[in-house]
Amino acid sequence: MTQEIDLKRILNNFKQRIVLIAFITFLSCLLVFIYSMFFEKPYYKANTTLVLTGVSNSNSKDDAITANDLTINSKLVATYQEIIKSKKVLEQVINDLNLDMTTEELAKKISVSAVNETEIISITVTNKNPQTCSKIANNVAKVFSTEVSKIYNIENVSVLDSADIPESSANMSFIKKFIIGGFIGFVLGCLIAFVLAYFDTTVKSVEQIEEITKLPILGRVPNYNEKRKGRR
Repeated sequence: MTQEIDLKRILNNFKQRIVLIAFITFLSCLLVFIYSMFFEKPYYKANTTLVLTGVSNSNSKDDAITANDLTINSKLVATYQEIIKSKKVLEQVINDLNLDMTTEELAKKISVSAVNETEIISITVTNKNPQTCSKIANNVAKVFSTEVSKIYNIENVSVLDSADIPESSANMSFIKKFIIGGFIGFVLGCLIAFVLAYFDTTVKSVEQIEEITKLPILGRVPNYNEKRKGRR
């Protein structure tokens, strides 16, 4: 029974802090708005894909793909992903495009992955400039193909899709950020209100005294200050 009384008390105190919850929710949405409008900088993503074709010597004219070629290609995918982000490839890209960054900085802007465990390699470049973004992606694919031919003396890499200049930024949309910010603010407000209500042991009304003591209230002391104010 005591637990029921405590739960009722907490819920009543929680309801009295609805304004606090609304304020924290509003403040969270306001912070998201200010960040999106004045501090967040747009960034762009460009993607190019490579496909591993028949493993043939550069002097060979036979382009037929065999089962052995597919087996070799599947094993080379992981190796090729590391070569793409190697210093040798990235230094050449930086020199070709005259980029003002180090190989470590460029490597952080490039992500490489195999597409659904196939012989297709996806190269994604992130940059603040959309034109530079697509140039880097296409140049990485070009330099990588040349280096693979030199290292393995084979030509089994072909560009499947070249990177286009991205027309819109890759940032999360303002509406999504606003909704997420509002939700986080609401949850945070509810959590703070619940903690305050849980530790609030003060008695707020006569009804709470009756619930706690299980005794009837025979009388109450009037507030003379309120009466004087009313007379004035």
